[in-house]
Amino acid sequence: MVKPVEAALKGDNSKLAEAACVLGKNEWQTFVLVLLPCIKRSVISGWLLALGRSLGEVGITLMLGGNIIGKTNTLSLEIYNAVFSGEFDRAVVLSCVIGILSLGVFLPLKRLSAV
Repeated sequence: MVKPVEAALKGDNSKLAEAACVLGKNEWQTFVLVLLPCIKRSVISGWLLALGRSLGEVGITLMLGGNIIGKTNTLSLEIYNAVFSGEFDRAVVLSCVIGILSLGVFLPLKRLSAV
């Protein structure tokens, strides 16, 4: 999420922030009233990218939460467990579900980038 927001903040927004400071706004007011409206689309895009990336994350879930059946299940861990136990049909169905969810995340992202 950092990259799109960082790129948006490096644009012409620094001049707007400087103008807001000259006009008497403090840093918090400058961020909320000037910068945030300017980078709103980048924040939403970054959030959608982070959400899409997290859908398929298996490694960090295994490292931090373990693989405790019924307690630390995520969709990607369920796919991992299904493949590991030889339930390939279940893994295919779950992979299709995660693929549809990913499309549901990235289609709005595509619409945001087109405007």
